[in-house]
Amino acid sequence: MFLKKGTLALLIVFGLVLTSCGGSGNQSPAAQENTAAVEAESTIEPVYVYMNCGTDYVQTGNDIALIYYWIAQTEQQVEDFAKSVQHAISVDGKPVTIKALGTEAIETTEDGYYTQMFLVNIGQLEPGTYNIITVANATEPVFDGWDWYGPDEDTTGLEGQCLLTVGDEAEAPIAEEPEPAVPTEVACSIDNDIRSDWQTYLCETFDDSTTLWIGDEGGTSTRVESGQYLVDNSTKVAQGYTTGFIFPVSVGAAQDYMISVDGSTESLYKSTAWGVYVRSTEYEIVYFFMINNQGRYMLTGSSDQEANRYLGNIKDGSSKAIVWDDVNNITVVVEGTQMDFYVNGELVTSHEAIDAVSPDFGLIVWGGEGVSALNRFDNLLVRVK
Repeated sequence: MFLKKGTLALLIVFGLVLTSCGGSGNQSPAAQENTAAVEAESTIEPVYVYMNCGTDYVQTGNDIALIYYWIAQTEQQVEDFAKSVQHAISVDGKPVTIKALGTEAIETTEDGYYTQMFLVNIGQLEPGTYNIITVANATEPVFDGWDWYGPDEDTTGLEGQCLLTVGDEAEAPIAEEPEPAVPTEVACSIDNDIRSDWQTYLCETFDDSTTLWIGDEGGTSTRVESGQYLVDNSTKVAQGYTTGFIFPVSVGAAQDYMISVDGSTESLYKSTAWGVYVRSTEYEIVYFFMINNQGRYMLTGSSDQEANRYLGNIKDGSSKAIVWDDVNNITVVVEGTQMDFYVNGELVTSHEAIDAVSPDFGLIVWGGEGVSALNRFDNLLVRVK
């Protein structure tokens, strides 16, 4: 699986499967031949990019390796997956040739599970921004100690989506630090006692319009309807496999702030989640907090500097504060490096960010492989210190 079982793996059960990769390891014969064929000609150390990165940046001229982890209860279960896995990559909906495959040695986690990092090298891309879908399917039935994966199972494997920008600069351009917010105080009908002494920056009840993005992109459409902001996702079958989705919607930028929003998900599937992202930049979504319809939450960090990145979830679990299959409120307070995450007014978890300046924040939705979902948002409130 992507992350620890019992957690919402961000792309698979709550589903984020975060993956990774490395040298050579137990691969199928076809994978071994593919790796050997390109090993002689490949001398460039690739840049690792999480297959479920959200957003990321790579400098022009570097090979790109999509990475992820497989986690299981026993070492044999990890080996079984490595022998069975088959990869497929699409860039902007078109399949691409895999340049090299690799794995790193099997390791044990702090919880006593076994994990292995996988990489899929797709070579170099020209400057631009690309939507990259990575699929890692089990060609034979495999068990991770919690669930079965394979051709005749409910889930065939793992899937990740990454909006990757390739550019000429050595590092992603740093977004200019926003000017201190000096909003005009406006009447706001949204009631929230958290940081009530801070100044209102945004108050959206979506009665007939919105300042948020309205449009259609890559199978995701947004609109205002019946006093709500709708994020409508429908998946597509592309090149023989069904894709999932992860889609962020920018709300704004500020130094220290509180963001609060009501949300709900309508879907026939369990592998869906919605939430907010914070302490991020124009080029990288660093932290996102999400909940699903089964009472679970997950806080994920996706920066290379975040120590928990390669295990995916920073914190996750179930919370009695989350109402199943109904409307919930998420409120996040970001002050310096301190981030506090509330559901329906109850503090669920906290975390120290890697910096106190990344200003971007917004909404985010996720759905696993083959999932369709309609996410409804209302009562969006932002206050600044």
